[in-house]
Amino acid sequence: MKRVIGYIILGIVLLGLIFTGVHFYKINQFKANSIKKYPYQYDGKFVYTMSFFSDTQEEGESYIFTKANKIEQVKMKNEHTIAYKEKRGKSILETTLDDKIGTQLELYLFIVKNNKASDVKMDFSMEGIRVTSNQIANLNFSLVSNKRINELTVNPPKNPKYAYFQVDTDEKTIIFKLTGKRDKQNYAKWNIFTEDGTLIKKVTAY
Repeated sequence: MKRVIGYIILGIVLLGLIFTGVHFYKINQFKANSIKKYPYQYDGKFVYTMSFFSDTQEEGESYIFTKANKIEQVKMKNEHTIAYKEKRGKSILETTLDDKIGTQLELYLFIVKNNKASDVKMDFSMEGIRVTSNQIANLNFSLVSNKRINELTVNPPKNPKYAYFQVDTDEKTIIFKLTGKRDKQNYAKWNIFTEDGTLIKKVTAY
């Protein structure tokens, strides 16, 4: 009887090791994609971490997806746009803004956490950020101030903290715009509008 119990315990341990190994393998998969020409489209295999960055003469945003294995397609019209399709996925997209736009918008990162939205499109410009999706309410956003560049690039923390928020709306397009105002800690305030210019939310980039 003890031998049977021992075999059962051994089997459970082995299964645990197998699942741990599979998970470790998945989260350590990485693929970088250098974009030399626009428009650009990627329909290949998506692994856990995917990066897309411009390798043209024009400066552009760079994008890093994690939990990307449910993404089916990424398209970019130019250096400042990205659209992706995902099948019931929960990807996280960190967009590093290019120097000019980042300076103008006082922003270092724009982060989108997906919760099973099927499609997302983003456009970055000196005027602001436009996000389009059939399921805006399924997205969590974080505006990361460019005041944190040193913190996040020089000996960066393993798990940096970001302030996330949702935009509870049925609209298909929302637009993020810098207000020119600041909070008591000198962080920039933002307004979020519908496409027709209706203000629906006020947030701060931390």
